Amino acid sequence: MVWKNIRVQVKKACDGTQRIGHEIEVEAISSELTIVTIKAVHLTWRPGQHIYLWLPYLGPLESHPFTIASPYTTKAECHCNEIQLAIRTHSGFSKRIHNYAKKTQGASDRSLTGFIAGPYGAPPRWEAFETLILISASTGASYTLPILESLLASPSTICTQRIYFLLVVRERSHCQYYENRLSKALAQAEARGIHLDVEIAITGGASSLAESVNDKSAGIEDTRVDVKRESGDDDIEELNEKKGQPYILVKTDSSSDSSFSKPSSRAAQAGKSCCSCSEDAGPCCCAGPSVAPIKEIVYTYVRPNIAEFIRKPVEITGGETSVAVCGGKSLVASVRNSVARLSDERAVHKGTGAQGIHLHVEEYCF
Repeated sequence: MVWKNIRVQVKKACDGTQRIGHEIEVEAISSELTIVTIKAVHLTWRPGQHIYLWLPYLGPLESHPFTIASPYTTKAECHCNEIQLAIRTHSGFSKRIHNYAKKTQGASDRSLTGFIAGPYGAPPRWEAFETLILISASTGASYTLPILESLLASPSTICTQRIYFLLVVRERSHCQYYENRLSKALAQAEARGIHLDVEIAITGGASSLAESVNDKSAGIEDTRVDVKRESGDDDIEELNEKKGQPYILVKTDSSSDSSFSKPSSRAAQAGKSCCSCSEDAGPCCCAGPSVAPIKEIVYTYVRPNIAEFIRKPVEITGGETSVAVCGGKSLVASVRNSVARLSDERAVHKGTGAQGIHLHVEEYCF
């Protein structure tokens, strides 16, 4: 504690560094999520590790563990970083942090002095697996998202070729903190040649869909379709109004066309054979430069099928697969059972040629 929180000499490159403790800022993102930012931290950590946080002003005798929600980065001029913690509001210490964040929202001086201990934990080396499946619920993304970001930003060569990311939340507001980072991750993965699929499952009901569509600032376009059956355009609105139907909403950039879960007519025309183009009709429809599809965040408004989400990547990969899950007891149990069932079915390491499936579990209990 003394070594991590007391500095005899403050480096000039790290302006604002305190000699005792750390400057800490808190921000209430929603009614159930508080972001805690620890300034000028002089330590290294690996994705998946956690620290103990002590805020004397809010809990004189309390120190609580929290997963580090931000990836580790290095700077040439100074070895100092910011640590972010995503804290779900419950009772006790987390409730006091949230209330303080709401009370001081917009104030000029809202920082606290805090002390940290850690980091703790020994997560595996994720870059050793060919396929990585990351599953989390709510603030469990604080564990899985830094893993994704650290792999994509790794300066060395990694074995990972495919990453599948699933975030399960109850309401749309619970995932807004992670959306921008996931969009950047999609761009990084495309530039690095890594296949990345990102899905956010919102289980709070169809009412969340209307809220998401009306949110113009989020860059979301209404692309609702019924995924159970094919129907014409006249039937789509009628089907979407029925309760209990699964929805798929695809996030697109404002400059791009809206994307449906089924191929659009424009994509269908691009896929036609050039033999249908005649010389008299002018340039061939296939003669133009091909445009690579833009990776997007897929929003599904139905409870995800965990077994199917895990099965598809495992069957595609030719190497070892790692499944990492962070969530409550129900989600963790579902992932454990699915991995065990799939491993037995494929007879992993029993002469069938099926590669191993690694499982890492982080479970929180409230």
